[in-house]
Amino acid sequence: MDRSNLKIDVRDTPAALELTLRGELDLATVDAVRHAFAVNVDGQALVTVDLAGVTFIDSTGIRALLEINDTPHTPPVQFINPSAQVDRILELTGIRGVLRWAKPRET
Repeated sequence: MDRSNLKIDVRDTPAALELTLRGELDLATVDAVRHAFAVNVDGQALVTVDLAGVTFIDSTGIRALLEINDTPHTPPVQFINPSAQVDRILELTGIRGVLRWAKPRET
């Protein structure tokens, strides 16, 4: 599969595992996201998935987010910073309310 349309930055901090997604989250790239989650999640207290750089999401991308959100026997997952495109799709499909969102940082 061509994964060149999605970049995944994985950062392990003392507070959480951070996955930052940039590009298209679709049929061609969801396996890379699932893999990044699966190989890095052990031993973490929390996982944060940053969606600010996601420029496109299709139904397989939405399904991957739902799977990550509800994976049994893993630490809690929270999502942050959905791009405008992703936020609109999640709102229209009713998925936004299903995912766990981090509280916005105070500035």
